[in-house]
Amino acid sequence: MTTNALSGSFTNSGTGTITTTRTTSAFPASKTWTQTVQYNATSAQSVIGGNYVNLTIGTGAKTATGSIDVSGTLTTTGTLAMGSNVLSGTFIQAGTGNLTTSSTLPSGKTWTSASVAYNSGSLQTVSAGTYVGLNISGGNRTLEPSTIAISGAFTTGSGVITTTGSTVQFNGATTQAITITGQTNLTFDNLDASAGTTKTFSNTLANITVNGTLNIASSASLVLGNNRLASVNLLSGNGTLSTASVSTTPIPASVIWPYNVTFAAATNDQIPTGTYQNLTISGAGTTTVQADITVINDLTYNGPLNLSTFQLFGVAGTISGTSTLTTLYTGVGEPIPSGK
Repeated sequence: MTTNALSGSFTNSGTGTITTTRTTSAFPASKTWTQTVQYNATSAQSVIGGNYVNLTIGTGAKTATGSIDVSGTLTTTGTLAMGSNVLSGTFIQAGTGNLTTSSTLPSGKTWTSASVAYNSGSLQTVSAGTYVGLNISGGNRTLEPSTIAISGAFTTGSGVITTTGSTVQFNGATTQAITITGQTNLTFDNLDASAGTTKTFSNTLANITVNGTLNIASSASLVLGNNRLASVNLLSGNGTLSTASVSTTPIPASVIWPYNVTFAAATNDQIPTGTYQNLTISGAGTTTVQADITVINDLTYNGPLNLSTFQLFGVAGTISGTSTLTTLYTGVGEPIPSGK
């Protein structure tokens, strides 16, 4: 069709390919297209609302003019902006072009877009599914009560985020950025660092709460930055948890941590009482314990560690480090395990 318009009250049939570079009003609205329809203008282009078997979004910015249903393959190279129109269907997605919506998306999809953005300024539901990048900034958001898996970047907004019944899973094979925008308190129902390498929160001094289970897989590292892990219910996995918070309680006290826990603040910070599988001090400031602590395996202090007047128990592995370990304990028993 190139830049020509197709019009009429026709009934569509056949399984060939229709290509258009016309930027507006290329086709009649609300038709059922049995062919593969390609929108291939290199500039901004309108995508006509209707029912498609296969829909291809070429390079450039594409804007839906109505709701779109796709039953075959949705291929996105450029950006598809759905606006307030609904995207639905039994399709599978191909291509890495971005997708934005202020409406709804079907649940349970595997989205190959580099970024899917829920961009309404009002309340919007974030569908369960598998995403590369996910941006939920804008108004209030409700996470669908199922698993939302993210392998790329995750960005919040300042709206209220309701997470009841949901699991947010960070499963990227490479480093993932978790950007908290406008949130002083961020609650997850379940938080899963399930695979890959490092998942890093932006430094926003937020309080992070996990109402259900926090899982950090053995291959994963969850870096809290200067945010505080205010509360957690259940723990699983044996990966690495890192904090650079200088709060008096950067992580909850009196917890048995199955992780390799690292305190990495650049200035003075504190270690809550608790039991740590492995404990590493890596920050430049002095890290001071608040009460007795137990380390099951290894203690590594590459930054100054001050045990103050409290005792260190356990350490079935090694005590090692390139910095200083200080104790002021004068009570009954040894300040640190003997024979190390």
